[in-house]
Amino acid sequence: VSTQSTGLMLGEEDKETMDSISSDLPDKSLLPVSLSQKNFDDDPLTSSTTTAESNSISFTITVSEPEKHGENVKAYVTYKVTTKTTHPDFPPEEVYVRRRFNDFQWLRNQLTTQHPELLVPPLPQRTPTAFLQRFDEFFLDKRRRALELFLHRVASHPKLSVSNDFLTFLHAKEWALKTAQESEERGITTILSKLNFNWAQTSPDTDPDFEKMTNLKNYLEHFQQQLVAINNLLTKTHSTGKEYGAGLQDIGPAFLLLAQLENELCEGLTRTGTIISDEVGKGFVNQIDYEEQYVAEVFVEYHLMAQAATDVLINRDRQVVKATQAQQQLQFLKDELTKAKTQAAIPEENKSTFMKFKERMTVDPSSRIRTLEERIAEGEKSLEETVAELKKTTSILIDEMEKFHSWKLRDFKTMLVDFINFQIEYHKKAQTAWEGLLPVVQGISKPSKRSTWWVSSNK
Repeated sequence: VSTQSTGLMLGEEDKETMDSISSDLPDKSLLPVSLSQKNFDDDPLTSSTTTAESNSISFTITVSEPEKHGENVKAYVTYKVTTKTTHPDFPPEEVYVRRRFNDFQWLRNQLTTQHPELLVPPLPQRTPTAFLQRFDEFFLDKRRRALELFLHRVASHPKLSVSNDFLTFLHAKEWALKTAQESEERGITTILSKLNFNWAQTSPDTDPDFEKMTNLKNYLEHFQQQLVAINNLLTKTHSTGKEYGAGLQDIGPAFLLLAQLENELCEGLTRTGTIISDEVGKGFVNQIDYEEQYVAEVFVEYHLMAQAATDVLINRDRQVVKATQAQQQLQFLKDELTKAKTQAAIPEENKSTFMKFKERMTVDPSSRIRTLEERIAEGEKSLEETVAELKKTTSILIDEMEKFHSWKLRDFKTMLVDFINFQIEYHKKAQTAWEGLLPVVQGISKPSKRSTWWVSSNK
């Protein structure tokens, strides 16, 4: 398939951009081994039925029937969310609620706040363009699919799927959901204000998995850069590609007008124009529409997914810093205890006047030693708990990155297979049309006798 036929027409500037980005990509060997050998054919989320891993609860969730409410600036859209599940808190029959995009955002904020160690699937971004198109049928269907996929991913997660907020979102009446949102809003704001979503400073001396985590950070960074570059190129080529496709469709009528001037060439020109206009031109525009809807969509979603994965890594870095600070504080207390014992061991006659004065003005050495020993015992226990929490977070993070990798392989595979089949079908239709026309054109011949062709022409 040529780049021109798929709408991916790259200029020299674009090729240089791609080359420069590709040269910066990390070697695949830098990835953790477990992230390059995952079998991805065993957890399809494309089905409406999803079973959470590690438990037997299944969910059948659909998002449908976008509906506009209100007018002008107060207008908004709700979606019908239908759920059938084996969860014991749900009735056996289907339940449905209507939810706004804001409600989906509330759910994701709750999940990321309560489970910063987990990879919470992303939602489609709000942009100025999205606001202007928010009632467009194509846009609503695209967003509906994205929201449904978000719920499927949450439902497939063993921990997120049993979250009270997720269950509330799926079945609570509108007033009950609003009550839950208002009661938790202040708490969420307080928690979020304390979070700093920047990389905490770690090093090989403070992080036992420093190299592995650094490789993963580099991969996610380059992965996002590449997705942005591809999406920008797609956006650019789609714009020019649509003009090219529209131009092809304009060629068809021009061939038809030319055909009216001819006798022997009439059928060949007519059918050529029809094929260029209907099969090639319209097919080309359909390809671009397909790429915008199903190909670029995957790149955008996984850029957001990689950012969500990065947030999980940032959360772990904070725990590394917390463990490092606990270690430093414990070492400080131990040093103070050593100094206190050394001073207590000095014979009274060897103490200077200043030292005696200082001891009278402060806690006596024996009391200070007992206090330091108690604080050291508490510090050792705290450090032990912090290190254990870090190990647990690291283990969860690796599982979450496996999940990310599994989703990525499955979704990119599905996208590429569908895209290739779309290309094959497009070219088959065009080839069939051209092959049917070829004998007609080859059959054109000069009349057996001289004729005044300009007299007998159609015009």
